[in-house]
Amino acid sequence: MRFGHITRVITSSPVTSDKDHPQSISSKCERPGIGKPILSSFYWVPVYFSFSMPINWGQHVNQVKVGVDQDEEMTTDDGIIYTEGLGPCIAVCIAFGNWAGIGHHSIAEHNAENYAKLIAKAKEVIPADRISTIRPILCGSDPQADAGDDQKAYEKQSNKSRAWAGKTLKDAGFANPIVHWRDYGETAEIAVCLIDKIIEGEVGDEPFEYPVPQP
Repeated sequence: MRFGHITRVITSSPVTSDKDHPQSISSKCERPGIGKPILSSFYWVPVYFSFSMPINWGQHVNQVKVGVDQDEEMTTDDGIIYTEGLGPCIAVCIAFGNWAGIGHHSIAEHNAENYAKLIAKAKEVIPADRISTIRPILCGSDPQADAGDDQKAYEKQSNKSRAWAGKTLKDAGFANPIVHWRDYGETAEIAVCLIDKIIEGEVGDEPFEYPVPQP
């Protein structure tokens, strides 16, 4: 990506979610070589958590940052929203104007209700005559190449989930999704910065970036 890795140390603070899960308000940003070293893992501690993202928005450290955990969906109309650590899970991202939503789900078709919630929220914000012009982004979905004897089953499930997610978005009236599927062993993450109006992510060593559609 065009941004270097940074580590943010963030104070936990409640942010509304469907699961009422505590999310975060940014309080400090640390760059490589300054303060603590980069952390490669995501972990919770009672007051703080740390994570590394390939997105350098240090100038926005006082903006709200909403982290989306596995099997939940979140939306925001301020700051930055992101998810990371995508293995077999699929992330779906819809953004428009000053609003963005991200879902992070394991077996997509088992989370139909959550997809429906995210789509419904998007349609509250996006004008009806613009829905068909919006291309949601799908990424992640590791095919589990080291699954051994279960390899074919994993690949079948992965392909089924990818197809279901794409069809669900198209059936909801959106344009064909932009997809960034991962291969085994790659990492994947996606974030939306509503300050700079960009959607940015990375699958393996391949970055991607798109503008947030505007009214």
